[in-house]
Amino acid sequence: MPSNSDSKESFLKELIREGKPDEKKLDQKVLLIDRSGTAVAIISKLISKHAADIKVDSATTADEALAKLSNQHYNLITISKNIDDVGCAEMINKIRREMNILDTPLIVVSGEDSRFPEDEVPPEYINGYFDKKLGQSELAHYIESFLS
Repeated sequence: MPSNSDSKESFLKELIREGKPDEKKLDQKVLLIDRSGTAVAIISKLISKHAADIKVDSATTADEALAKLSNQHYNLITISKNIDDVGCAEMINKIRREMNILDTPLIVVSGEDSRFPEDEVPPEYINGYFDKKLGQSELAHYIESFLS
């Protein structure tokens, strides 16, 4: 009768032989919420160039973003502070409170001081802030860091 360690070893050998990819890396999806379609296209291309296993989806309005969030799971959400149809703070509260999406990291992307007063958005609702002045390539790397 094989020992427990023999079973583990044969299981590991079979995984290696089959060449199964790391399941944690599979189906990584990011939702970029930004009114600028051009910025989204550039960031999507940069992410795809550096990390082909990350799928990028986008929304240019709050309604479009909320519809996508209600139908799909994302591993990361980025939201521009300057979305037109609803304020960024209101959008974050809708995602966290109304939709109860609490496990997905959320990054606020802005070219200005992007901190919110605590009475507007609880700090635990936001996992990171990114200053657009650092550049789109740096943003792509920042996004990737949340998914690795």
